[in-house]
Amino acid sequence: AYGWLKVESGVHRLVRISPFDSSARRHTSFSSVWVYPVVDNEINIEINPSDIRVDTFRSSGPGGQNINKTSTRVELSFDVINSNSISELQRERIADRFRHRLHKTGVLTVVSDRYRTQGRNRLDSERKLIELLQEALKPPPPKRRMTKPGRNARKRRLDSKKRQAEKKISRRRPRI
Repeated sequence: AYGWLKVESGVHRLVRISPFDSSARRHTSFSSVWVYPVVDNEINIEINPSDIRVDTFRSSGPGGQNINKTSTRVELSFDVINSNSISELQRERIADRFRHRLHKTGVLTVVSDRYRTQGRNRLDSERKLIELLQEALKPPPPKRRMTKPGRNARKRRLDSKKRQAEKKISRRRPRI
């Protein structure tokens, strides 16, 4: 339906007899009008929490002896293939877009160990997962229509070729 939305523009002219003019003259006013569609590009994804598996591990990095005792690293696994939260079209688009990130079983994994608490790492990994899914579900941009190079582009190309040829000719050994 997006292709049906078009821009309309024009000038509106209003002629009226002003109540503030004692000679009752006609006053004309103009306004430029430009109407265009506003399309909401935001993709809202509702994922069932039962479709996400949460695993916690011990994190690496600074933290002293405490990192040997607490599991702060969070790994979220979202089963793209078997999820009921997304439609078949969305599933295909995600699988195609992230074929290099999916496991053989169709599971998308997101890991976060940026923060020193498990709660913040879980929120961070959920944010990363939502961003990944939103990126995958964006509609692809329209393909560029192939056009011929313009006159100036052809002229610049030929000029640069001439300069290159002159350089190469100047590098030759002189004929005797």
